[in-house]
Amino acid sequence: TGDLVLREAGRLLRENLRKSDVACRYGGEEFVLVLPGSSLAEAIQRVEQLRGLFETLEIRQKGQLMATTTISAGVAAAPEHGATMEALMQAADKALYAAKDAGRNRVAAYELSN
Repeated sequence: TGDLVLREAGRLLRENLRKSDVACRYGGEEFVLVLPGSSLAEAIQRVEQLRGLFETLEIRQKGQLMATTTISAGVAAAPEHGATMEALMQAADKALYAAKDAGRNRVAAYELSN
């Protein structure tokens, strides 16, 4: 079922991202999205839309419901949260953990005070 969920997640991202956006699998069940030209507010809004789509995604095999999905997401933006990819990844990771700590199935932006 895990592989099926990953395939469906990839399909959902492919169908709902712009051609200029980049989605990469990062680790087991984590993804990184690069949304060039998006402000922090625009990125949060777009990721929130994706979160809503994932929430309604039902994974079925041979007509049987195998899994439902939710996502937690951390959002960081350049240059306000970092000038390097490493700094941005650290900021997004801290925001991801804040989203998980707040109850999961939500989007959190990195806050400089983190």
